Formats: sequence, C-alpha cells, structure tokens
Amino acid sequence: YIGSIGLNIPIIAYDHTSFSRDLGLIQNFIRRRLYKRATKVILLTQKDREMMSSTLKNSCVVYNPLTFTPSYEPHKREKWVLCVGRLNSWYIKGLDRIISMWGEISPKAKGWQLVIAGGGSEHIRNMLLNMAKESGVKDSVTLLGQVDNLQNIYAKSSIFALPSRVEGFPMCLLE
Repeated sequence: YIGSIGLNIPIIAYDHTSFSRDLGLIQNFIRRRLYKRATKVILLTQKDREMMSSTLKNSCVVYNPLTFTPSYEPHKREKWVLCVGRLNSWYIKGLDRIISMWGEISPKAKGWQLVIAGGGSEHIRNMLLNMAKESGVKDSVTLLGQVDNLQNIYAKSSIFALPSRVEGFPMCLLE
C-alpha cells in the first residue's frame, strides 16, 4: 500500500489465513488497519467476512480452486494415515498432536504408517522425527517432504487426517 500512495493504483489485498488467528503485532495491524485502505480485500471464508464486516466493507470471498481433477478410478490403497501441511507450521498444522495420537493408535494398527507430506526445514524435520521417537513410533512415521504429485499420495492413502489447530480454508481438505 505505502509504495502506491499518490499513484491512483487500485490495491487488492488477499489474505490466506483465518482472521481468528493471531499473527502478531505487525501482521494484525496490517490486517485490521491497512486493509481498510485497499480497493478490495479478498478473504477465504464467509466466516472471516462476517467477522470483519464492520471493519472491512471492501471485502469479498474467493474460495480456493481445486488444484487437480478428482479421480473416480479405484486405486490400491496402502495402510497409510495421511497428513498434509508445511512442516515449519507444525504447531498450527497439529503435527505434534497427530504424532502423539499415533503413539497411542500405532500398537493397535500393525502394518500401518503415519505419512506426513509437506516441505520444511531440516531442523523442524528432525524435531518431528524426535517427537516420533519419543512417542515410540519412529519406525511407523514417514516424512515425505515436498511432494510434486500429491494427487498420487491422496489416491494411495486409506485415511486422511486433518489435526490442525487452525485452518482458514484448507487446500488439503479440498484436494
């Protein structure tokens, strides 16, 4: 916004996170104060629009598109419980929760794997693997990293889990 002052250029702000989520002092200031000055603010959910209706009169909802065509062909399913999310957002995505739960479930689910797809730093990856080790499930937890063809992973998985603490409009659920 600041770079366009005096240029008479329409500004479109797009927020890809739930407004109920605290993003810290600077991000919250931008969302609550500067978005009002934008020509249009695009939000992910009707709930966010309702929450911000008194503040953001200039908002609309544009839902995320489906990123690939649904397949109706039968697939051979693996004994996988799949989670999808950025590893660096492990707390928000609830990856600690699913690893902890897997520690309780795994002894009763012989031959099953908890498969987590998503890129992230080596530090966070090691931290999650250490959580799995502490929960006694390191051998049944697989961190795939960034996956280029996620559609194939969805098709192979038997169960999809969404342990997130907060989601605006989760692409993984739409996919």
